[in-house]
Amino acid sequence: MIPIKLFEEFVYKENLKNKYAKKVAWIMMSNDIHATSGDVNGREKKYNIAAKGNLFLNYATKEDFEDDKVSVPSDVPILYYGGFGGPNHPEAEMFLKNKGIKNDNLYNKRELLQLSGDKVKFAKAASKFDWLPNTVFTKEEAINGDVGFPVIAKIKDGHSGLGIQKFDSAKELEDSKDEFDLFCQFIDFAREYRVMLCRDKIFVINERVPRIEDDRSIKTKTAEEKISFTYVYQDQNKVDPEFIENVMSICKDIKTFLDLDLWALDIVVDKKGKMWIMETSSATGLGSVKMCEVYKAMYEDFYGESLDNEFLEDIYLKYVVPGHQNYYPKFKKEIESSQWPMDYTILTDPKAKDGYKYFFNIK
Repeated sequence: MIPIKLFEEFVYKENLKNKYAKKVAWIMMSNDIHATSGDVNGREKKYNIAAKGNLFLNYATKEDFEDDKVSVPSDVPILYYGGFGGPNHPEAEMFLKNKGIKNDNLYNKRELLQLSGDKVKFAKAASKFDWLPNTVFTKEEAINGDVGFPVIAKIKDGHSGLGIQKFDSAKELEDSKDEFDLFCQFIDFAREYRVMLCRDKIFVINERVPRIEDDRSIKTKTAEEKISFTYVYQDQNKVDPEFIENVMSICKDIKTFLDLDLWALDIVVDKKGKMWIMETSSATGLGSVKMCEVYKAMYEDFYGESLDNEFLEDIYLKYVVPGHQNYYPKFKKEIESSQWPMDYTILTDPKAKDGYKYFFNIK
């Protein structure tokens, strides 16, 4: 009887996988996992490759645009990361044209990616809103004190803190030989967050905690240095409702000029409790854990139905638990310092009752 039961379980799981997996497509510049989830190695890289390959239909604009054997189905939602060179990246444009892909199924229309990924264009489009730090676009204006000092200098397409530097005085900025594209008001913030949304629905809240071992922050780094963050999952049942209300109000503002479908907001909260938006992203880094959440958000939004709990439990045990088991021991101090952290003792225990419901916030 035992072998028959095991076989029935195998068939059941295979049927679930066939019913739900690879019903979301992902178009990116390259199939190299580093283009998806950053410079990772070891177990983390293994989990990322497995989640990406088993969950999504994957297409690479650089590798597949001339391959006549590659076709993209017309009845699935498509997460468009395109070409990281912008919406006019030639291979990305050629891929969409060659495969006859229309805008209807694209999550993030290609014409919006440049505005989302360019800090200068975003700041100009959002300049009338009070959640954007005061910003100028020439060194002369910044030296003249148009946004005051300290001032934060940025390049238009930096990430992970690259190309960002704090200057405490006009002389310090004037003496700098580094090139910057915009200069904004310094916000002395208490906490920093990345909020991920599918259209106007929040599905992930992470607090971004600088890694203690790096001992580096926006306040102390040079323009050439990165900041390494620990992305701490926040328990949405603990998050202050006012935080959610403020995020949703700002989202309505942003949607008036940038109508993204699958996107992220980088938020800081200053020491007086005011919320500020640093930037938006339509191509944020995705490791195995976030891939599961992106898949769920897109599937349920596009098809208008929930994924079966059995399928969610399966991907939770395959990708979410191992991902957190790899992450939690290394960054326990950062996680414990977070404001509304999820219980990582649950997220790392495959035997925890209904752990997947806790993680996916299923009532």
